[in-house]
Amino acid sequence: MPNHCLDILNKRTDRLPLHSSNLDSERDVLEYTKAVLSGSLIAASRRYEIIQPLTAGWDSRMLLAASKGLSDKIKYYIFIRNKNAISTPDAVISQRLAKRLNINFSVIYAEPLTQDFLDTFEKEYFYPRIQPNTRDIQWHYYNNKGKNILNINGNCTGIIRYAYGKMNNVTLPTIKGVVAFNKLFLPAIENWYEKAKHYSEKYKINLFDLFWWEQKIGNWGAHFPFEQDITIEEYAPFNHKNLLLSILRIEKEKRERPHYIFFSKLIGELWPEALNEPFNPIFGFSAKKRIGTFIKDNDILYSLYKKLRQF
Repeated sequence: MPNHCLDILNKRTDRLPLHSSNLDSERDVLEYTKAVLSGSLIAASRRYEIIQPLTAGWDSRMLLAASKGLSDKIKYYIFIRNKNAISTPDAVISQRLAKRLNINFSVIYAEPLTQDFLDTFEKEYFYPRIQPNTRDIQWHYYNNKGKNILNINGNCTGIIRYAYGKMNNVTLPTIKGVVAFNKLFLPAIENWYEKAKHYSEKYKINLFDLFWWEQKIGNWGAHFPFEQDITIEEYAPFNHKNLLLSILRIEKEKRERPHYIFFSKLIGELWPEALNEPFNPIFGFSAKKRIGTFIKDNDILYSLYKKLRQF
């Protein structure tokens, strides 16, 4: 499990202690973040041809900003799986950004799965998942397999940007109320919680941040890159423990929706023009998602929502 190590002498697994970053100020953290992200992409570009997704979201925008000095060497893209999706916020905003910033960008239509690819994919894995983004893997398989290409992703940012919104004093019922679990996994989550809550208190890390780190990103975040191994390599510049711990020192109010103040400042200093398009605008989103976001961002409404969920 992420954030764990194997204690061979005692024959057990232990969580790693969370060291305190030696960066003294927000400015220090900002400069360090800029250096790590930009430097990681520069190092990768010396070994591989870089391709990089671009959407309307925060993760891809931060990585876009970090790539400014290399933008002429990178192929940016977005996948769509329905030709009508060309009018969705992700597709519209990424195209406008590409034009504004004069970068090499493509909208790629991921074709329906072929039987030839499905046969190959299902032979490769014990438990192959067939889901919408499997079409993306297929596109890479037919177009990038065997090439010295590295695909960039934004994994791990959920740890530092309050993926579940404003929630303090997180309990097991809180987790069960927010995260949808198959009943099969509930005993494992309950066992995790009993051990994690003490670690959370000791190192003053929000329990939901720890949940994302150890449970969510460790499963979902690793699974898709693993599935892409048959065709392409993936790299997540934010998957850097010292960087994550450094950013976690920034006040939570500067790392949470809707404004993500610290991340806006990061983008503004790396590539200010990248801020000139909106992030995940509400047009095109479902009413359910808009209402859910509004409730999560309001402490009183969210508290009431949790109480209602208990009945």
